[in-house]
Amino acid sequence: MTSTLFNNALHFDGTGGAYLTRTNTWVDHSPLSRTHSAPNSVTAGKTGNQSQPWASSIIFRIESIDPSNDSILWKKRAATNDHLTLNLDSAGKLIFTLGKLGAGDYIKFTSANSIAINEWTAIYIDYNGGRTRESDNYSSRFRIKSIDLSNGDSTDLTSTGTWEAQGNGSRNNVTGSLIIGANNSGASNFSGDIAAFAISTLKANTNLPDDTEIDKFVRDPKTWLSNYKLNNHFRYPSQKTNQSHTRFKMEGCCAATYASSQATQVYLFGDGMPLGGVRSDNYAQGKIRNRVYPGFSNVELIKGSGVTFNSASFTPIYTPLSPSNSSISSASANGSYAIGSTITINATFSASINVNTTSGTPTLELETGSTDRTASYASGSGTNTLSFTYTVQEGDTSGDLDYTGTSALALNGGTIKASSGAANNANLTLAAPGAANSLSANKALNIDGIRPTIAITEDDADDSLKAGDTTTVTFTLSEASSNFIQSDVSVSGGALSNWNAASATSYSA
Repeated sequence: MTSTLFNNALHFDGTGGAYLTRTNTWVDHSPLSRTHSAPNSVTAGKTGNQSQPWASSIIFRIESIDPSNDSILWKKRAATNDHLTLNLDSAGKLIFTLGKLGAGDYIKFTSANSIAINEWTAIYIDYNGGRTRESDNYSSRFRIKSIDLSNGDSTDLTSTGTWEAQGNGSRNNVTGSLIIGANNSGASNFSGDIAAFAISTLKANTNLPDDTEIDKFVRDPKTWLSNYKLNNHFRYPSQKTNQSHTRFKMEGCCAATYASSQATQVYLFGDGMPLGGVRSDNYAQGKIRNRVYPGFSNVELIKGSGVTFNSASFTPIYTPLSPSNSSISSASANGSYAIGSTITINATFSASINVNTTSGTPTLELETGSTDRTASYASGSGTNTLSFTYTVQEGDTSGDLDYTGTSALALNGGTIKASSGAANNANLTLAAPGAANSLSANKALNIDGIRPTIAITEDDADDSLKAGDTTTVTFTLSEASSNFIQSDVSVSGGALSNWNAASATSYSA
């Protein structure tokens, strides 16, 4: 679960030429810069010792793909140096390039598959600082991952995508403007929403971020700053080869705070919940940003064209981006349920969700004794509460009905996604059985699918009754009964008398 509140995303219409850039485009304060020669080699899994390693993430939703042009997500460029670009091609595949395309000197990565339309996507890229010439092992310098917004799992896109080098690859410095949503002339427009964009230097000569840190950096930058950055050593960007600013700061003034804001920049577009410092949405000035640090206006994002961004440009999204389960309960009354009884179980989520059963029906696995049963999805699509039905079968038993585990809610070929805003898959992880918000914690449903039995004995030791003989017959019930009477018993060749109820489970005659 994320503690960072992603409440809004900035909408790019794909045709208006709208894009964002920094306040001071001529000042190169960027973690993405490269202004020193890269080291001759980089140890596997570590960053370079003298260059500038960095990490980036972007959370976005594609509305449409331009079949004739590329769509730029972000770009760093200067006319005389190499460019960094992350974009979508005309087929919707992810493209990452470093170098000069016009001069024919660059390296390029292309994903194997197109990015899904109308689903929130998170892409993480980091660079270890190694050389990127055409003769180098340039592909090993970058990690490009897709991050599942519902659970933080990462998928290595480079394992299926392709790398290529043209001309001399990338040998020059990387400096210049940072642009989001289009190129600097307002072309190659992105069509969709961007919810977050983050870039940060990585400390030199140290391990690359592990999956846990990557998850926090992408899905929960507030926690990432607290756990990994605040008061720790960091690398000053662009033109410093040392760790001169030794403690990362998010408040205060002067050199350390300003350097921190240049080394790490996190933008939550239109988010009304600032993470640190002061809120920094200012529609009148065209400033579209929410920073996780105070001060230092040079890294603020502003509109980079004549197209105006305003409050209507923001698309509401849910918090967190993926709807998550908040409770499992039941509309059925507390009590005992026998064979054939039907119980309705409700799964409540943090946001409205849509269920698609075209390829299968979601199920909830229940703990019902020796054989576990499933409750099948019945209704609730378009709301925040899904209803599942379960019918008690012979042999089912539970003193307090609950599901089998935290992963008991299964898609079974169907889909459960947010109804609007963040259209990614819902997080189906449930509270542990018996814990708060679980079924057994919310309800008291006793499942009795075992048919009662009666044991009949009589006190004739040698089983040699003859006409006129008498014996005492005892009826022992497996379950208590309040209405077991003599007329319930049929006797052939004799008659019952002196019916006696010794207890609710023991009767004799």
